[in-house]
Amino acid sequence: MTKKEKYGYNYVQFTVSNGFKKEIEEYSEECGFKTNSDFIRAAIREKINRIENPNLTKINAINTVNPAFLEQIQKNTQKTLELQNLTLDRIKIFNEMKEILNLIKSYSVKELKTETEKIKNLLKAHKQLNIKQIADKTNLDEKTIIEIIANSEEFELDINTGRFKLL
Repeated sequence: MTKKEKYGYNYVQFTVSNGFKKEIEEYSEECGFKTNSDFIRAAIREKINRIENPNLTKINAINTVNPAFLEQIQKNTQKTLELQNLTLDRIKIFNEMKEILNLIKSYSVKELKTETEKIKNLLKAHKQLNIKQIADKTNLDEKTIIEIIANSEEFELDINTGRFKLL
């Protein structure tokens, strides 16, 4: 009994390189075929259909999309949407933090009004002083002085001398 009699259909054999065989296996798996033979049969049928109906295949090529490809697009789109939502949440948190920081800055400047006046009066009398000199003469902490100078637009650093002066 021959194979033809046993299975009821004919065999077609062809030889391919190992690399091409792996490529066929990858495409077969990617496209969702159960076996490589199913993939090859479908590819041959598609090629014959294109040859026999060149006008229809142009239209059908636009309308036919591989389901595995659509699934991959859906997964990628879902992942992109999740990342966009995460980014929007982080931007919202950043903006809230920025508002809180601006509020804190405005209160800290108001609270240091008397210290700011001390530094202004001192610089009016001495024209230019560095932070250590200001701290010695006003008995203020250097960090407080730096905060006042950084948050106020009334003071300027003379780059040549490294001292602060009034504008």
